[in-house]
Amino acid sequence: MFQPYLDTLNLSRFRICLSRLRMSSHRLFIETGRWRKPVSVPVHDRKCIACNKLEDEYHFVLECTHYSDLRKQLIPRYYKRPNM
Repeated sequence: MFQPYLDTLNLSRFRICLSRLRMSSHRLFIETGRWRKPVSVPVHDRKCIACNKLEDEYHFVLECTHYSDLRKQLIPRYYKRPNM
């Protein structure tokens, strides 16, 4: 189902990235760790290389120190505690 907020994104690559993040078809370690063969990486070991915490969608968008500059630039300040 098409989400209306996708109309506000002008560039198709941003729509694609956001859609992949929402559908979990991205390249964060929380997903790629389960694709490893012959044995997948246990969930608790799928850590971010920048800050050594679980690299999931929430961490990527809201917590990771590696992306703090982008977060300050792209997420308005009035979102004190945004949620997914």
